[in-house]
Amino acid sequence: MKSLTTCLCICLSLTLMAGPTWADQEAAAEQQTEQAKEPVRHWRLVTGQQYAQMDPGPRQTYVAGLSDAFNLMRTQSSEYEWIVKCSINVQAPQLQTMFENWLKDHQDRWQNAASRLYLMALRENCEARAQQQQPQQQQ
Repeated sequence: MKSLTTCLCICLSLTLMAGPTWADQEAAAEQQTEQAKEPVRHWRLVTGQQYAQMDPGPRQTYVAGLSDAFNLMRTQSSEYEWIVKCSINVQAPQLQTMFENWLKDHQDRWQNAASRLYLMALRENCEARAQQQQPQQQQ
């Protein structure tokens, strides 16, 4: 009986030292899966303020990405066709300059999503260019 008790104590000690059991590992994996299903609550759209605080390289990348995304949207809806017409043959640095000049003039809107502000800036810029071209065409 004494040897059986000793054997059980040794087995119990080895089990405790071995770490988590299969059931523990299964429970941990299940908990991680549940956590992965939860929505990420800290993600937000970049605001005009956040855009203004970026370094120049990331700002240009951001504008180029917006331009690509909005140009691609025209394949989904003709509502976005104006974006393509307005930004055709315009490079990312030019779009960046246009957007940043617009932002300087509209600092009261910096709390809004930069993507929305970019569309507003692009539309205003496009309309201004169209008005400038009208007198030239009439001459």
